[in-house]
Amino acid sequence: MAKKGTLTGAPVTSTLKPPKCESCVLRKQTKMPVLKKCEEGTGHRATRKLEKVWVDLSGPHAMQSCTRNSYVIDIVDDYTSFPWSIPLCNKDDSFPELKAWELAQEAETGLKVGTYITDNRELKSHEMEAWLKTWGTDHCFTTPHISTHIGHVECMHHTLMAKAHTMRIYLGLPAYL
Repeated sequence: MAKKGTLTGAPVTSTLKPPKCESCVLRKQTKMPVLKKCEEGTGHRATRKLEKVWVDLSGPHAMQSCTRNSYVIDIVDDYTSFPWSIPLCNKDDSFPELKAWELAQEAETGLKVGTYITDNRELKSHEMEAWLKTWGTDHCFTTPHISTHIGHVECMHHTLMAKAHTMRIYLGLPAYL
C-alpha cells in the first residue's frame, strides 16, 4: 500500500523496508537447533523393537478428563515409531503405569526394553533406578529444558492432542471430553 500510495492517515517513509526493532528481533529468536546423530552410540537408531523407548509425561492439563485424568504418559518405540498414550490421574502414577506397560510389552513380544530415554525432570526416582537395575535396563536423560532431544515423543503428544481436540470440536462435545 505504501508503494502504490493508497495508504492514507499514516506517515509513509521513502524507504521500502521498515527499520529493525531490536526487541522484536530478540523476541523472535529461538534456541539453536539440536543436531541429530546418526552414527552408532547414544544417538543411533534402534535396530530392534524395544531397544530404545522414548517416554514423556505431560500435564497437568488445564481440563481434567471425565475420568479425572490430568496427565498423560506418552511412549514411543524408536524402532517401529509405534506410540502408546496412557492417561494418568496423578503424576505419581507414572512409574507404576510405565512398569505395567513394560511388563505387558515384554510378555507380548518376548523382548526386553534396552533403554528408556526420558526428560531430565520426569520419572527420575530412586525407586525407578533400583527397578531398572534389577532388570538390566538403561535410563538416559535428555538435556534439561531442550524438548527437541525428546522430539519423537513430543511430536507424538502434540499430534494426538491436536487430533483429539479437533474431533471434540467437530462433534460439539464439552471440553472435559
